[in-house]
Amino acid sequence: MAFAVELVKELQNTGAVVMSGPTRDEEEFLLLQRYEIAFLKKPFVAEELLGALEALRLSGGSSRAATA
Repeated sequence: MAFAVELVKELQNTGAVVMSGPTRDEEEFLLLQRYEIAFLKKPFVAEELLGALEALRLSGGSSRAATA
C-alpha cells in the first residue's frame, strides 16, 4: 500500500487502485484515504474492479478525483 501512496505523490496525474486480503493495517488504510486511493478488499467481484478503474479513467488518471 505504501508503494501506491509514493507513486501517487511522485507522479501527480497517476492513479492507483489497491487490492488486499481481508486483513489490513488500519494505519495504511487511513493513508490510502488521505490520498484518495481506491481500495478493494478481496474477494471482490469484477464489477467493483471495473467501477474503480472507470472512476480512474473518468478522472484522467488522478486518484484524488476517483472513488471506488
